[in-house]
Amino acid sequence: ILTDEIIQGLYEELEIEYHRITRRIQNGENETNIYFLNDYFDSGEEFSKDEILRILDGSLLSWDITLEEYNYLKESFTEMFGSTDEKRIQALYEEIENEYDRIVERNQYIQMYINEDGFRNVFGWNFDAAKTNLGESFIKDLRILMLKYGMTDKMSIMMFFSTCKSECLNGDFMLEDCTDFSDKSYTYNTRGAGPIQLTGPDQREFLIYIRDHTVDEAEKTILNTYIEGFENYIEPDKNNPCDCIVDDESSGLPPVAEYIANNYYWESAIWYWCVYKKVEIDGKVFSLNEGIETYTDKVYYEIYDETHNGTYDEIIYLAVQYAVNGTKFSARGLGRIINQINTVTIGDDTVTLIFVDTTRDLDGNSDASHNIIGTDGEYNIYRYYSSFPKGWATRLTNYRELRNLMGEE
Repeated sequence: ILTDEIIQGLYEELEIEYHRITRRIQNGENETNIYFLNDYFDSGEEFSKDEILRILDGSLLSWDITLEEYNYLKESFTEMFGSTDEKRIQALYEEIENEYDRIVERNQYIQMYINEDGFRNVFGWNFDAAKTNLGESFIKDLRILMLKYGMTDKMSIMMFFSTCKSECLNGDFMLEDCTDFSDKSYTYNTRGAGPIQLTGPDQREFLIYIRDHTVDEAEKTILNTYIEGFENYIEPDKNNPCDCIVDDESSGLPPVAEYIANNYYWESAIWYWCVYKKVEIDGKVFSLNEGIETYTDKVYYEIYDETHNGTYDEIIYLAVQYAVNGTKFSARGLGRIINQINTVTIGDDTVTLIFVDTTRDLDGNSDASHNIIGTDGEYNIYRYYSSFPKGWATRLTNYRELRNLMGEE
C-alpha cells in the first residue's frame, strides 16, 4: 500500500521528467512529439506539468491506490514521456486516464464517507472519542486498510459501519463493556475487541493471520506469545470458555483483547469482514464483504414486500448480523438466507426460512424432519424457524438510519 513518501517520490520523478522534456524543447529536439502532447493535454503552447499531474489528483493524493496501480501509472507515464510515436503516446494517455477513472469509481465511497464529516454526520460516531482512542491518523489508516482488504462496495461499507455502531456504541468503546462473563464462551482476557468486538477463538485466528503476513520479527514474537497462550479454543462454551493466558509479569504484555484493540482496532474488524467470516452460496464460499457485494443491488432499496416485512437488502443484513453476533447457522445456512431471499419472512418474534434441500436443516447435522412441508421433485421442502440475532431491533434501526443517509447520495 502506498505511503506519502512513495507518492512524493513519484511527483519528484515526474518533476525531473518535466524538466528533461523542457530541455529537449529548448534544444529543438522531438518537436513533433512535444506539440502533439501540447494539443492532447490542452495545455496551450507550453508543455504543462500540471496537466499531466491532474490525472493523479484525488485518489493518488489520498493514498487510495495500491502499489501495483502506482507502478502501472509510473511505468505508463515514463513510457509516454519517452516515446516519439504519436499514436503510442495517445494510446498510453487514454490507458492512464481509463485507469484513473476506474480507481476514482472504485474509491468513490471511501472518498465520500471515510472522513471526519462522514463519521460525525453519516455514521453517527463519537468522532472526538475515536480520535482520542485511535490517534490523529485513524482516518488515513482506515482508508488504507479498506483498500488493502477490498472493502469499497457501498452496500458493504453501509452494513459494516451500521454493524460496528451496534457493536461498539458509536465508537465510544474499544473493548467490550462487560464485567460478568459467567454466561459467555470467552473470558475477560478474550472479551470483545475492536469495532466488530472480536472474541475468543476469532482473536486467535486473527493473530495467526497477522503473524503469517508480517515481516516484523519482533511483532511475530509477540503474536506467537498470545497464540500459544490460548487454551480450550476449540468449540468453547460458557462451561469451557476460550481464554488466553500469558505471563504478564515476564512478558510485559496486556490481555490479548487489549493488545488487539490498541494495535489492530480497525484491521481486526476489516479482516473479519473481508477475509475470515464466510458464507457459502451455491457451493461457492464468500467472505461477508464478497457476499454483500455480489448479492445486493440498489434496487433493493425500492423493493418492499409484506411477506418479507422488509426490503431485500434487510434480509442480507439479517444474515450478516447472524454471522457477526454468533449463530447456530453454518456458512451454508447463512448462504441460504442470502441466496433464497424470497423465502425469508421477518416476523414479530421469529424469522422463517423455507428452503429446498437434500440435507435436513440449515446446518445439515440435526433432524428437522418435522419441518418438512412438502416436496419439490426428489427434494424435501423445509420450513425453518429461528430467533433473531441479539439486539436485532437496534441493529435494524441503525442500518435503516444509515441507509437513509447514504442512499441519498
